[in-house]
Amino acid sequence: MAHPIEKVRHNQLLKEMSAEELKILSAIVSEKSLPENATIFVENMHGEALYIILDGVVKVSKMIEEGEEKTLSILNNGDVLGEMALLGGGPRLITARAMKSTRLLTIKRSDFQTLLEKEPKVCIKFFNGLVNLFSQRLSQADGKIKELLLYPSSPRQRH
Repeated sequence: MAHPIEKVRHNQLLKEMSAEELKILSAIVSEKSLPENATIFVENMHGEALYIILDGVVKVSKMIEEGEEKTLSILNNGDVLGEMALLGGGPRLITARAMKSTRLLTIKRSDFQTLLEKEPKVCIKFFNGLVNLFSQRLSQADGKIKELLLYPSSPRQRH
């Protein structure tokens, strides 16, 4: 029976990994099922894991004022979230919630660090995927920033 990671092997994070590298990585990957509206993590919570959406839809949001939450993106099958937890494990910068019943693949920071000691080449390949993911997200953020600067929609955004 194939590991669930095979279902998302073509995402930005895993697409450069060989079948053997994915098999090694799959040893530290667990699956988590969440009901609709379940919170995956909240802003300022300590980050301990990276998630890959196996099945479902996740809303990523940020608190911008007391009681006001702004949706930043909607993530779907194969998308990655919580990746900063593998690098630093600091507080989460966003909140993530399942918009419908969702299955996630989870990689815990502690397990990844152990794998890094045992299989550094696999982890370097994984980090290359992270760099590609960060580059893609920076490019998207740059476009959003330009849009906000060119087309401000509220007095608060004009300053």
